[in-house]
Amino acid sequence: MKKLALFTIITVLSLAGISQNLAITYEGEPIPNGGAIMLPGDITIPELVAELDVTNTSANTIDVKVTKVENYLIPGSANYFCWGACYPPNVYTSPLFISIGPGQTNTTDFSGHYSAGGIFGVSSVSFMFFDMNHPADQVTVEILFNAGTVGITETKPLAPVLNCHPNPANEYSWIKFNVYSDLSAPELKVVNLAGSVMHSELLESHNGSVQLSTALLPNGIYFVSILSEGRTVISKKIIVNH
Repeated sequence: MKKLALFTIITVLSLAGISQNLAITYEGEPIPNGGAIMLPGDITIPELVAELDVTNTSANTIDVKVTKVENYLIPGSANYFCWGACYPPNVYTSPLFISIGPGQTNTTDFSGHYSAGGIFGVSSVSFMFFDMNHPADQVTVEILFNAGTVGITETKPLAPVLNCHPNPANEYSWIKFNVYSDLSAPELKVVNLAGSVMHSELLESHNGSVQLSTALLPNGIYFVSILSEGRTVISKKIIVNH
């Protein structure tokens, strides 16, 4: 609760008009403040690791610390991060800071680590980089650690799997699925409570994830379903709340 309160206070202060002098890049691509990246990996891999570059866009040196917020964790999974040092999972704000000079980029010190523990699913962890001397100067990125199967051979599940995260959703939700490989032309469909189809698309595989845009959907309850030959294989409720 304390870490969530800290995150909320700093976010509110940033919205009060403090300039943003920190920027995040992942694999050469800039990530907007509050943006998200998906990091897929096989559940047999000991760790999924996301390495981020942190840039000081100002004309002054900034002493940067990192805070993590566990938005949603698959039970049995574990995560930690490194910034100046590597910290155990129960550390949420880095005790150490790293000074980044004006216009410089730190490309070596941050890494977010996730261990799925052999458990299938998507966990969400946000990392906030902030100026320790002016905490409202901050930038946040959400990392979706997607532990599944990424090899050529698909694993047939004991039962179909369908997960929606985040749920409730605002602008988007990641739909994670794993259905029988012998299903013909699996289709993802979203319907409202009145039964009207709001979205429909053919899935390219029987095991994976797609990003569902919910930005234009009215607030309310919807059902996300996977169908094959007109038959519902599995369905989950999702709430849209802007």
